[in-house]
Amino acid sequence: MSINLSKESIYEKRIHRFSKIKKSWTQLSSFYSLVRLLFFLLCTIIFIFSYKISSYYLTLFSILLFIIGFIYISKKHSTIKSALLKVENLIHLNDLGVKRINGDYKNFYDGSDLKEENPFYSEDLDILGKNSLFQKICSSITPLGKKRLRDELCGDIDFQIDKIKERQSALRS
Repeated sequence: MSINLSKESIYEKRIHRFSKIKKSWTQLSSFYSLVRLLFFLLCTIIFIFSYKISSYYLTLFSILLFIIGFIYISKKHSTIKSALLKVENLIHLNDLGVKRINGDYKNFYDGSDLKEENPFYSEDLDILGKNSLFQKICSSITPLGKKRLRDELCGDIDFQIDKIKERQSALRS
């Protein structure tokens, strides 16, 4: 027995799942921030204590411990923040998917700033700009991806039928 889910509910389930992941990554990120602060304070206390008792070996040890430990904790924290950013981007993309399904394009990037040298047909066909084809199909986050889509839509058209059908099937997928 298969469950038939609407495309919108699939996006909403993903948003819900990614939101849970985001919450746990946020907590873990906060934990590592706290660990980093406590580690810094502990190493500072050890350093001051060892300096006051004139134990140069303990001072050197505390400096080495600080450098190695702080770099390790910072790398872990950076990895967690990177994963958190990816999850936030996935939530954003799925939210855009829900808006796209509902036909709410008004806040989507419209590519107006990419209207440098457009072919003659781009204005007539509303390829770039407000309420354009670009605004309806662009789901890219990076400037390079947006420029690539613009180049595909406004580039030289190959009028060979097999190439046109290939592009149409790619857009349907």
